[in-house]
Amino acid sequence: MSMTECFNGALQPGDLVLSLPDDDYACLVGTVLEINKAGTPEHDVETDNPGDDVHVNFYREDYSDNRIAEIENMFSELYGEEKGFEDCPIDDAIMSPENLIRITGIEHEKLKEILESYENAAALCKSVLRVRELTDRLDQNLGDFRDSLLLLDKEDIIDEAGMASAMSDTHYYLTTSHEFEDAEVDYLLLFQNPLEVVADKWYERVGQLDDFTFALDEVFSKKTAIDAGYPLYKEQIPPEPFADISANIKDAARYEASRLLYELRKLSKPNNPDKTEYMAKVSPDFIRVAGSSYDNELFRSFHPPMPMTFGGGTERGGVYLSMTGGVRSSIKVVKPSIVEQLREAADKAARQPQRQRHEQGRSDPSL
Repeated sequence: MSMTECFNGALQPGDLVLSLPDDDYACLVGTVLEINKAGTPEHDVETDNPGDDVHVNFYREDYSDNRIAEIENMFSELYGEEKGFEDCPIDDAIMSPENLIRITGIEHEKLKEILESYENAAALCKSVLRVRELTDRLDQNLGDFRDSLLLLDKEDIIDEAGMASAMSDTHYYLTTSHEFEDAEVDYLLLFQNPLEVVADKWYERVGQLDDFTFALDEVFSKKTAIDAGYPLYKEQIPPEPFADISANIKDAARYEASRLLYELRKLSKPNNPDKTEYMAKVSPDFIRVAGSSYDNELFRSFHPPMPMTFGGGTERGGVYLSMTGGVRSSIKVVKPSIVEQLREAADKAARQPQRQRHEQGRSDPSL
């Protein structure tokens, strides 16, 4: 029996599915008839599917009258002519698996709801999409935590064994066992590290994994995580452009280091050719300013000093900085010392009268 991966897991013939809202067959409920793998003679080359073809029968007699009318209107607009329900080509639609949600085993009342209206079906799709977003973030949280452990000494890793177990247990429970309510998903997505929010509660208590719900009850009923200081999730903002990149090489290096770190942390997975490291292109403007010492200037701009490599050249269209995941999550940009800040402020103040006299001279020809 052929199988494929749909939006939320493995899919096989006989499964009940719901199509995503952004598809031509939006929010329809159907049964998988067959799956034709890409590259096989049965795969329909005339479709736009680069992957597997999933044949789905979306024709159902238990759609509500309201939903049937919605389907008729949807296909009438799609084909530019009036379509009755019997005329809609939905009994054998060829779908991309990424546009299908597996709902095999859905409760009868819930199934009845999504057969009632497009709005109800779209709401279920949105709920599944939000759970997927949370799952992806939990995966990222666990990956970043494991990367950070690799930077520790052996003794420190042993000291972190309890938290490592808590993080791993929490991730497993949340991604395989817990049935999320929509409000729970929305709450956890407020945080940059929802895995840590729940794992801290689990770590505080000694117990069996099947008694894990106590931690979630505390998280969702008391909702103290915001007051406790967990950082809220927010989109990263790119660094502002450096105003005068040629004025001070240290300032230029600090700006370029900040920009590179932003680009590296924005990546969701390693992107070098071997798929083992994170890679970002060094600005050609900075290289022109720093010359052959660009790598040393950048290295001094990061703290603590970490393993990083520069490579590329003309054959790759520029110079690239590469780091491992652990380096990427732990490294920071060195801030200027107090002495440097005072010196820069003094230099700026000294240049100000000269600039004012120059501007005044341009506006007053008699000077």
